[in-house]
Amino acid sequence: MGSDIDPEAVRIARANIKSANLEDMITVECRDFLSYDEAPGDDEPGIIVTNPPYGERLRPDDIDMLYRSIGSELKTVFKGYHVWILGYSDAAFAGIGLKPSVKYP
Repeated sequence: MGSDIDPEAVRIARANIKSANLEDMITVECRDFLSYDEAPGDDEPGIIVTNPPYGERLRPDDIDMLYRSIGSELKTVFKGYHVWILGYSDAAFAGIGLKPSVKYP
C-alpha cells in the first residue's frame, strides 16, 4: 500500500505498478501522510518508506513543523512500525524526535 499527497506522483506510481503487473498486490492513493487517524492495513505493524521534502524541489511553508508533524504521526498512529526515511539533513531528522537505530550515509 502506498500514498502520496501529489496526484501526479500517484498517477506515475499506478502506471509503474500496472507495468509490473502488480495491481493485485499494491494499492496507491492520493493522501497526505499526516491525515491518518489509524494505521492502514491489518493489525500487524508494517514498514514505512518515505522521502519527505527537504526544501530543494518541494518547499513546504514550514519544513521544521513538517518534520515535527511526521514524528508525531509516527509516534501516535504508526507505533511499532519500522520506518525508513530518505533524506540528507541531520538537522531535519532531529526535528522528527525519534532516535534512529541505523543511519546510512
